[in-house]
Amino acid sequence: KNCSSKEIAEMQEAMRQKVGVDHVDLNTLEVLPFPVIIVGGKYDQFQNLDSEIKKHVCRCLRSIAHAIGAALIFYTSKNTALTKMTRDAMNYLGFGSPSNPFKTTAADHNGPIVIPFGADSWEKIGVTPTNSERIGLNYSSQIPQVGTEKVAIPDDPAKDGGFRERVIDELRALKDEELMRLLKDTEMRMKFEAVQ
Repeated sequence: KNCSSKEIAEMQEAMRQKVGVDHVDLNTLEVLPFPVIIVGGKYDQFQNLDSEIKKHVCRCLRSIAHAIGAALIFYTSKNTALTKMTRDAMNYLGFGSPSNPFKTTAADHNGPIVIPFGADSWEKIGVTPTNSERIGLNYSSQIPQVGTEKVAIPDDPAKDGGFRERVIDELRALKDEELMRLLKDTEMRMKFEAVQ
């Protein structure tokens, strides 16, 4: 169902309440009409990066989260406290319980970040009010970008050897044979009708 502009305005107002109507940065934010929690995954790998890289990544993630009125948490399955907090946050989004999944706030880039809705500010982040394009540009200029391999997508994913399933492959082969017979029969019929 599509939302009416009135419903969207009501949802945006509810999110403004969640961020805080008296928040010092509220007029510079592009608060989304629904709650968003940005989850920084694989924290166990991230924690071993260079401190300057972590600082810039955290600043960019905090900026993005703050700009849209989102919460930000780091996650790893290897840390039970972070796992529980992430599970509580997802339950909160899905079911409204627990009423406050964020028991703490942590903004130090040397540890896992936990920033509830409305708990951050441009001043705390250490940047001026900005938009997502500028945040991305800042990130790209500060963090070395790793080239990604171009992954070749097969013309027919059904023939991709990495996803073999004997039963499904046999059924697919039977259907392919049936299709080829139908195509040949149709071609023969068309040739025969063209001769008549």
